[in-house]
Amino acid sequence: GQILFPAATSYTGYNYGNTTIQASGAGSRIDLSHLSTLDGGGQYWDSHGYGHYYTTYVNVLAGGEVDLSGVLSANGYGNSITVDGAGSELQVTGVTSLAATSVTVQGGSSVTFDAATLLSNVGLYAIGGGQILFPAATSYTGYNYGDTAIEASGAGSWIDLSSLATFYGGGEYSDSHGYGHYYTTYVNALAGGKVDLAGAVSHRNVITVDGAESVLGVA
Repeated sequence: GQILFPAATSYTGYNYGNTTIQASGAGSRIDLSHLSTLDGGGQYWDSHGYGHYYTTYVNVLAGGEVDLSGVLSANGYGNSITVDGAGSELQVTGVTSLAATSVTVQGGSSVTFDAATLLSNVGLYAIGGGQILFPAATSYTGYNYGDTAIEASGAGSWIDLSSLATFYGGGEYSDSHGYGHYYTTYVNALAGGKVDLAGAVSHRNVITVDGAESVLGVA
């Protein structure tokens, strides 16, 4: 099946529950390629003052295709993008920046964010031969309220951030009692995976390279 939105310019998540965009199976397609903004996830505070946080899931599975564009950002827990399976395609040529988003690519799939220049609070996971490439990205920033991770695991897995000018990982905040909370960006090249970094790497990062043929490219 196919669901096409040739005139849609804005997508917003839901403050009271998770939302999902999913194309599964050969020939399945969801076209959101004319978006200017995708503001996923959601959040609300109940009468007791407790926060509730939700996610927008974008799943491209078993040969399906999802086309996105514009600025990817979020409320709540943000966006979770998964590309898995031979022939699965996430088309992101028009995506210009990512924030509050995790991207997982596995099963030999590859995703290239041709135009994305800014990454903030982004988790990247290339698994089992998956590849996530950012040929135009110049800035990566961590998250003040939690850890972030960039991980390539398995032979052929690759995360390319080789055009960065700055990599400012981790984050921190002070709570209402004056206590500091500190977070880390973890960069892992494991079991034959490869991560390419560049630019000024600073702040709070932990980098691990483990396993035969694993590579951290820092040229």
